[in-house]
Amino acid sequence: MFRKLMIVIVISALITFITVSVAFASWYAGYMDYDLYGAWATIWTPSLPPYLAPPDNESGQSNWVSTVGPYWMQTGWLFYHDESTPTRYWEYCAQNCDTNPAQYKLQRLSDQAWGTGVKYSVEYDGAQGPQTWCAWIDGVREVCRNDIRSAPTTMEIMTEVHYSTDNHINTSFTNIRIRPTETGAWTSPNLDSHLSADSPYTAVKITSDQFDTHCRVLSGFHVAIQRSGSNVNLKWCVSEPPYEVHVETEDPYFWPSSSTLLATTSDNYYEDTGALGNSAVQHFYIIYVNSTISKRVGEFDYALVPGSFPGS
Repeated sequence: MFRKLMIVIVISALITFITVSVAFASWYAGYMDYDLYGAWATIWTPSLPPYLAPPDNESGQSNWVSTVGPYWMQTGWLFYHDESTPTRYWEYCAQNCDTNPAQYKLQRLSDQAWGTGVKYSVEYDGAQGPQTWCAWIDGVREVCRNDIRSAPTTMEIMTEVHYSTDNHINTSFTNIRIRPTETGAWTSPNLDSHLSADSPYTAVKITSDQFDTHCRVLSGFHVAIQRSGSNVNLKWCVSEPPYEVHVETEDPYFWPSSSTLLATTSDNYYEDTGALGNSAVQHFYIIYVNSTISKRVGEFDYALVPGSFPGS
């Protein structure tokens, strides 16, 4: 005797309707000033890990103080796809590093926990030599090189996004100081005139010695959609709360209205609990902020029916 058995498996998939990503490039947001002998900033990690576009392990971000290239001394924290915690680091590209790999080094140090700030500084030390620059972390001089460049020079305090403009950033730079003369006092920067950013990112002055970097509110701004058990997690990068989370179960190209409003939040993330697992109901999401809508993302579930098979 044969007994027929039907097996139904519900599979959940997440979809993004529009994806814009450019590989092997960098985007910058922050402060740049000229004719300096040093710069420092307390650089904060966000309270939660920002979304980084998979799957490439070069996808990430770094937040730093640095002299400009082509030869530089730099220090800050970095965070890459598939990592769990940011890492403090210093990096230099000494003269002729473009032809001699031994002249370049990136040294990772200890982790920097989420939601914490560390003081990073790059300073000229003319007493050691006319081209000597040093990297300091939390008051400790970590490294010096005597073949970087002469002073004064252009310096930067920046967020750098690696690999994809889908990457999210949310960094605060506080207690910023610059040194306009070799032996003179450290002074506050001119943030009104020296902040800039590559789209879709922005650098926003908060006080006379603080700016934040995040994503601009542009039409079609990126929303990350991720699965967590039977829940859908949404994350976005813009920083202009409040945010409206809208959902539709039939039309992926819906327009937000009172009937589609799921929640209003001041956070840059939202969890739609229990959204996954029902093949009869799909969910399509947009984030609505300041009359601007995000990219459309969604989830759909479908049942796999392998068919019948013999049994006893």
